[in-house]
Amino acid sequence: MGLFIRYLVLPENRGPGGARQYGFDSDDMCDYVMFCDADDRIMPFAVEFLYTYTKGANADVGMSEILHERKNGISDILENGENTTWLHGKIYRCDYLRQNNIRFNE
Repeated sequence: MGLFIRYLVLPENRGPGGARQYGFDSDDMCDYVMFCDADDRIMPFAVEFLYTYTKGANADVGMSEILHERKNGISDILENGENTTWLHGKIYRCDYLRQNNIRFNE
């Protein structure tokens, strides 16, 4: 099993919500989706690990801890309970988002 990662570029800036919705609407064949912002860094194998773990558990959402780098150079790890409202560090089952009509506003 291999991962297919799609990189999309919008013709105009629609903000983070518009970009997420554009990406989600651009492919109705994917089973899971993960969103990354311009200032995010993804560790090697993070996407593959989250996808394999979440799909194997038949879960709607999979999440990881997040390394949060502060402007003063100090970094800390946000545990799963501390970042539940963020999109970062998560992978979502596309059918779950569609069935619950979860949309991202511009």
